[in-house]
Amino acid sequence: MDNVFYKSILVQPPVIMGIQLRPFSSFHALKLEQFGNAIATGATIEEADIIQAVEICRDGWNDKCRHLELFHRSALHRAGWVFKVMRHDMDQARADLIEHTKTYTTYPGVWTDKSKKKYSGIPWQFKTPSQLMSHFKLSEQEAWDMPISRAYCYLSNISENCGAEVVSQDALDIREWQNSEVADEIKDLEEYREWRKRKNGSCKK
Repeated sequence: MDNVFYKSILVQPPVIMGIQLRPFSSFHALKLEQFGNAIATGATIEEADIIQAVEICRDGWNDKCRHLELFHRSALHRAGWVFKVMRHDMDQARADLIEHTKTYTTYPGVWTDKSKKKYSGIPWQFKTPSQLMSHFKLSEQEAWDMPISRAYCYLSNISENCGAEVVSQDALDIREWQNSEVADEIKDLEEYREWRKRKNGSCKK
């Protein structure tokens, strides 16, 4: 589990198709969800999803997706993407994007008694920066731009201080699996993770 904390500080975002991405943040996750990008929904990732995701993930909170807006407004900008697609391996770009979002959405497992918790349905992408602003007095920009993995490492400390148990992701998944509606049907942890991924359809692990 220690590696989760180390990586949350030390990992660097990749360059994909010649474009330097920013650390994957709640802002990026919310935008991908808003546009129904396959990286967020779990559908097959097509070329258009890759382009859209790169345009979103190259900007931060203050940029307000200016590159994605430019893509839709400017024929010249879109023409530049035609050359990028021709020059780059799209399968590699797809794999790099998946790895990018996976790396930044790996975080400590926090176990609490879910029977005592009522969930409002607020998107986790919105809850995360809200909690950061509340607990750490960060600005709106700082909270929305913080890498998701780092945010959850910080928030896990708050959870532990409030009585929750911080455990490895494997241990958390096993407990979740044992308490799930499919515990009697699914007998393998990896099979449960695949079932959960299909059910959630989210880039959050």
